[in-house]
Order: sequence, then structure tokens, then C-alpha cells
Amino acid sequence: MTGLTWLLLAVVVLGLLLSQLAGRLDRLHKRVDATRESLREHLLLRCSEVIELAGLDWLDPASEILLSDAAHKAQDDPTVIDVDAENDLTGTLAAAFPDQASVREIAEQQGGAELLDRLTSVCRRLIHAKTFHDDAVQQCQRMRQRPLVRLFRLAGRARYPQFLALAVDLPEGFEQSR
Repeated sequence: MTGLTWLLLAVVVLGLLLSQLAGRLDRLHKRVDATRESLREHLLLRCSEVIELAGLDWLDPASEILLSDAAHKAQDDPTVIDVDAENDLTGTLAAAFPDQASVREIAEQQGGAELLDRLTSVCRRLIHAKTFHDDAVQQCQRMRQRPLVRLFRLAGRARYPQFLALAVDLPEGFEQSR
């Protein structure tokens, strides 16, 4: 084999490698988008459960108003994740249910246990959705930092994926009661 044949073979192998890397990067970007959408849907589900809970007059009036306002603010624009509003809602939930006794009061109401079970389930799924999103972002960022990806600009014009600083912890009262 001549030198030209080796060069041509090296170019073909490099092209195949770059094609594979570009395809993997594209799939990772799609995964980040899909997990962000799932996270957004779970945040909206949590808002709807909180609004339902706040409208039942089972909490003290101040907590009802704070929860309702925080949930409505968090779902003002359902196409965008408002990190500050979501963090406020998480904090308001934690303040409304600081201990097991506050959760037990709601659970004793007719239909209260079912509503709290739904809210707890949504909050736990939200925690998982956030974990999946963070994992997808981390993998995509790691791929984009590879030398070949950066040198050949395989990411194109895709935005650099960012972590969301969301506090999605389950209120302490829920953790103790379940």
C-alpha cells in the first residue's frame, strides 16, 4: 500500500469516527431536551396538586394563600421553567408541612389521605425527573468537552446544556409520615 492509500484510509476512519461522535452528541442533546420537558411536566403536576390542596380550606388561611400564590406563580408560563418560582413553591410547601403532625391533620380529612398520596407521588417523581435531567446534562457536557468534538465543532449551534438549580426536596413532614 502506498502512502496515499494510507492517508485516504485514515481520512475515511476519521470521518466515520466524527460521524459517530456527532450522532452521539445529537442524541444526547435530544435526551437533555426530553428530560427537561419531562421535568417541566412534573413541575406543572405538582403545581396543580398544590392548587387543589390550597383550595380545600384544610390549611390555615395564610398557608393556603401562600401555597396558592406560589403555585400560580410557578405555572404562569407553562412553556418555561421558572427556577425562582419553583424554588419558592418548594420552600412554601416545606413551611406549610414542617412536621408529621401537620401532614396528619390533612390526612384525617375526608379525601385528604388520597390528595397527600398524590402530592407525595408527584414530588417523588419530580425528584427522579430532576435526577434524570441532571444526568443527561452531565453526559452531554462531558461529550462536548472532548477534544475532537471541540476541534471539529460537532455541536454546531446547539446551546450548551445547563443544570437547573431547582430545589425539589420533599417537605420534611411528608418524609416522616411515609
